[in-house]
Formats: sequence, C-alpha cells, structure tokens
Amino acid sequence: MFKAIVILLSYVYIVSRLKTFDFSSFLTVDFMFFYLLFAVFMLMLLNWSLEAFKWQTLVNRVENTGFFTSLKNVLIGMIFGLFTPNRIGEIGGRSIYLKPGNRVKGVVAASIGSYAQMTVTVVLGLLGFGAILFFFGAFGLEVKSLKIVGILLSVLAIIMLLGFFRLDVFIKVLHFFRVPSKFTDKISILNEYSKASLAKILTISVLRYVVFVFQYYLLLKLFGVEIDFFIAIAGILSVFLLMNLLPNVVIADLGIRGSVSVFILGQFAENLQGILSASILLWIINILIPALIGQALFLKSKSSIIRS
Repeated sequence: MFKAIVILLSYVYIVSRLKTFDFSSFLTVDFMFFYLLFAVFMLMLLNWSLEAFKWQTLVNRVENTGFFTSLKNVLIGMIFGLFTPNRIGEIGGRSIYLKPGNRVKGVVAASIGSYAQMTVTVVLGLLGFGAILFFFGAFGLEVKSLKIVGILLSVLAIIMLLGFFRLDVFIKVLHFFRVPSKFTDKISILNEYSKASLAKILTISVLRYVVFVFQYYLLLKLFGVEIDFFIAIAGILSVFLLMNLLPNVVIADLGIRGSVSVFILGQFAENLQGILSASILLWIINILIPALIGQALFLKSKSSIIRS
C-alpha cells in the first residue's frame, strides 16, 4: 500500500507537469547538434554518480553501504522529492532502506548533504548574481543600490560557509534551550563529521554544481540561444540561486523554473523560447528520467520499508 501511494503521487505529479507543455519546440532542434544532447545525458550519469558517492560518504558514518546501493537509494529518494515542497522528501526517502534504528541518523546525514549542495548553490549563485549586476548591468540598479546588494550578498555567503563547517553549533544551541536529550542524541551524528570530511562533501557538491551548469549551457546552445559564455554562466548561477531560495510548491516547480530562467537569461538573450525549452529539457533529463528509474527500483525492491 505504501509503495502504491508513493508511485501514484509521483505519476500524478509527472502527468500534471507534462500535459501543459508544448514539445513542438524540440522538433526544431538541428540534429547536427545531437552530440550535445548525448553529452548532456552523459553528464546526467556523472551528476547522479557524484550524488551517490556523496551519499555513500555521508551514510557510511551510520551504516556501511556500497556505491551501487547508495545510487539506488538516491534514485528512490527522488520519488519522494517529486511531490514534496522543494523536493525535501528526498532527504527521508533515501533513508528508508536503512536499518530501523539508523533511519533518523540517515535523515540527518542526508540533511548535511543537502545543506552542502545548498551552500554551494548560494555561494556560487551569489557570485553569479553579483556579476550580472555589477559587470553585465542587469536590471539597471544604481551604484548605491549595488553597494547595498553587494554587502548583503557577501554577508550571506560567509554565513552559509561558516555555518556548514560548524554544524556542531546546532547541537549546542539545542542544549542551550534545554531540548530533551532523547532528541539531541538522535542528531549527535552532526559531531562525527570532521572538517576534512565536510570539505570532501563540499567538494563533491561543487563538482555536481559544475555539471549542472555545464548541462544547462550545452542545452542553451542546443536550442540556439545566442549569449556570451561568461554572461551565460553568471546567468545560470543566478537562476539556480533564485530557484533554491524561492519557496517552491512542487506543483509549480517547472513553471517557476522556466519563468526564473526567462527572467534572468532573458536580460541578455532574445530567444526566450530557447531558454524555456532548455529549462524544461534540463528538468526532464536531471529530474524526471532519474525519478522514473527510481520508481522501477522502488517497485522491484522486496525489502520491507515500514518496520517498527
């Protein structure tokens, strides 16, 4: 029953997202550039392999897990991310096959990985956003406004980085407010990751982020969007930043993704349909296809999920 509900919700989401799309724009692609699409698919495999390696690195503090098992759990977790706000369900979804006593720790470990990816997205996104404001003249802000924005962006980036390498402070705060040890003991795993381990997790997150950015750039070229390379990179960083910071109800996920992409990249390129098509195909390749694979793995699994 649990599997049936998860699969049903994921299919409802997929159908609701795809039925309103006009795929005719994909038919106008020059098939001489098919190799670009192939490259994007290969990067998708690299992307999720990196995420599996990151999850394996994190979860091995909780329970010894092999690479392919980690990859399977990451893909299965994506099903739960499909129908939860900001795909937060992925955090718990990839922990459901851990031993019952380890699931809470698994969720905490997954949260660390998610925070690492968010930190990279925010810090690099702020650099990109700053670039399009200061160097490429987007939105036409005055110098005084730019200084204020620059200071706020810098402070936020520093807070994100310092916070990631001081996860233990969170437990200290809970102790300060006298949160019962029954709860704090379950998240004590935060103290078990050394700064070297956290740096490794952050490095993997950076590599994943680079893959995302390069994928998006290739898709923009595939759909004939004429835009300077450096402006495109700064714009893509800004798109990912806004997508990460905006509250995102899943049913509006792709619509928000497309409109943010057009809003930012449309400042520098006239081919709005190409920008939108690139955004849609990026979602299909990086989210939809891996989620469908995760569904197949979820259905095939014989393991009991809900156990006391």
